[in-house]
Amino acid sequence: MIFLVLGAIIIPLSWPYWDLTALIYALLSLTVIRMVPVALSLVGTGLDRKTVAFLGWFGPRGIASILYFLMAVLEIGAVGYERILAVISLTVLISIFVHGMSAVPFSKMFKEENQTTT
Repeated sequence: MIFLVLGAIIIPLSWPYWDLTALIYALLSLTVIRMVPVALSLVGTGLDRKTVAFLGWFGPRGIASILYFLMAVLEIGAVGYERILAVISLTVLISIFVHGMSAVPFSKMFKEENQTTT
């Protein structure tokens, strides 16, 4: 529900600021920028690469990004926030679709691979 409410408010405010740079950063955020820190944080846990990749791909995003943005606006002020909001909202919007579409197939694949290895 929170994605629906925030999306109805944030997307119309931010889409005029979407451009190629925002798209590239959003895609990097959903892949390299998110997955590398997750992989590094899991070094030494004994988890296999597929599990680490799965956790990196589906790890939490979205609400945390929006909350961090709101904290920054409260601390710094609301002037000039449009570009940051545009990148965050585009990242969250892409995440909703891409992770939503990949959730079932990736989960099935992950389950099948773990059943055959155990």
